[in-house]
Amino acid sequence: TPYRRDERVRIKATGARILSLDQIEGLEPIRPDEDDGDDLELGEELDEGGDPPRVWSPHGEYPGTAFTRSLGDSIAEELGVIAV
Repeated sequence: TPYRRDERVRIKATGARILSLDQIEGLEPIRPDEDDGDDLELGEELDEGGDPPRVWSPHGEYPGTAFTRSLGDSIAEELGVIAV
């Protein structure tokens, strides 16, 4: 999931963005240093309101998945989500 640092690094290497819905909508600030730390835990500040980090295209507000592995999601697969 995007909670794991290694998954965030792998996804971002494709050009995808890892942001919460609140960050996409401008309700929360985007902090470029969030990936400097270790794995995130459910309930940490980034997820206080149940708004998990999500995978977004660099070109738009899609697909917005809260996972990094999927079954047959071709759009997400272009962004580094492992789609079997």
